[in-house]
Amino acid sequence: MKNIFVISGGGVRGIIPAKALMELREKNPDVKPDLIIGTSVGAILGAYLALGMEGDLCKVFRDSAGEIFQKKKFFPPKYSLDNAVKFLDENIFYGKTCGDFKVPLVISA
Repeated sequence: MKNIFVISGGGVRGIIPAKALMELREKNPDVKPDLIIGTSVGAILGAYLALGMEGDLCKVFRDSAGEIFQKKKFFPPKYSLDNAVKFLDENIFYGKTCGDFKVPLVISA
């Protein structure tokens, strides 16, 4: 049987799937994804898992959310994509690329 993890978006509410993934990891350590599908913040969480990164996903999310979802002062878009990408690359993924994925990741929009 294949395990497909589908992770939704939702901005700062991404802490909910982060917590669910941590619970799954703790209670069923043998359950590993064969494919990960993520949207928005779900894609960020999915990339973390697809890269095989370890650690407390909730802590990573909490420590990063303020920087990733830092609001712009005026008109849409609400968040600065450039700032988020730079922060993720420098502080979470450390220059890793899609070629480093250990599990396939589909990012849906």
